[in-house]
Amino acid sequence: MEFTSRREFIRKAGTIAGGICLGGMILPVQSCKPVTLLSGTKEGNAIRVAISQLEKSKSGTGVLRHDALPGPLYISSPEEGKYNAVLMICTHKQCEIKPSGKFLVCPCHGSEFKADGSVMTPPAQKPLKAYAAAWKGEFIEIEITD
Repeated sequence: MEFTSRREFIRKAGTIAGGICLGGMILPVQSCKPVTLLSGTKEGNAIRVAISQLEKSKSGTGVLRHDALPGPLYISSPEEGKYNAVLMICTHKQCEIKPSGKFLVCPCHGSEFKADGSVMTPPAQKPLKAYAAAWKGEFIEIEITD
């Protein structure tokens, strides 16, 4: 068995870690950004989320969890003053979807969705459930009636 000095081990480990990090640069850089968790308040048949929460997000997106919803919502802004709110439950096998950069990915079977919920990559065939989201002053108002 060959003996490796501590210094040599640290050098090799650093080289491997650096390679992994640089290899990750091939992927969209946004996928490394943390997910911003949003909070909202229910008022009637809507949930209100302060726009300032999205503005603080480095990616301009966020995830909202609320008892009035059947699952988490992914909220994004495709352009100033416009908002998307989609249920993060895959239409293929009802797994909870994970944000990955500007896309949503199902960890169960690999379906990929755009921020507006449309399918990019099967096996999912149907888009994610979208909720009406409107700009109301300092808030995004998400209609939760079905």
